[in-house]
Amino acid sequence: MIKKINVIGDSHCSIYLEQNRIANGGVWEQSGDFNIMHLGPLTAYNVCDKPEAISTSQAISNDEYILYSFGEIDCRCRIGRSDNPKENMIKILQRYFSFIESQQNKNIILTNITPCLVEEPMKDWFNEDISRKETFTATRGTLEERNKYKLDFSNQLKEFCKYKNYIYVDFWDMVYDKKELYMDDVHLNGEKIGKNIKTLILNQIL
Repeated sequence: MIKKINVIGDSHCSIYLEQNRIANGGVWEQSGDFNIMHLGPLTAYNVCDKPEAISTSQAISNDEYILYSFGEIDCRCRIGRSDNPKENMIKILQRYFSFIESQQNKNIILTNITPCLVEEPMKDWFNEDISRKETFTATRGTLEERNKYKLDFSNQLKEFCKYKNYIYVDFWDMVYDKKELYMDDVHLNGEKIGKNIKTLILNQIL
């Protein structure tokens, strides 16, 4: 029997619903063996400071899996804000790893970060109000730079999982530069690719 897989994350956890929508915030939604909890625009950097992330994790039985889905916002919007992106990434990863290691549940699953698709995500929305470009969710860096951040970040997640004996699943090549698999500039379309990604995960834990 497959252990339940509890997905906790930002809006990118929505792909596990296998639907063309963003998961509802703050409530559990179920899709097969996966339970999905969208906690809002939390980041890998600040998740360790968020009571809702801590309490949600602690409420999960230690004999079930937790799949954490954080880091996309950090890579797209935060790493490139620094004069030293590499050093900034290390700080973010250290805080993220500290949060994960603090959990009693050690049945941890991590995946790569969803690749960036376009040069200027949500361009029209940001152009409607120029002040939005100063928010923490404003894109930083070129498309090439952001995808390099995401690959480097993902590789660090992979090494962390190897060291801690956690499960790492890589779907980068499955979705990279495939516009038809996205539902907008940033999010993958769970209706089109969610089942395939979930199958990769299930194959890793069976």
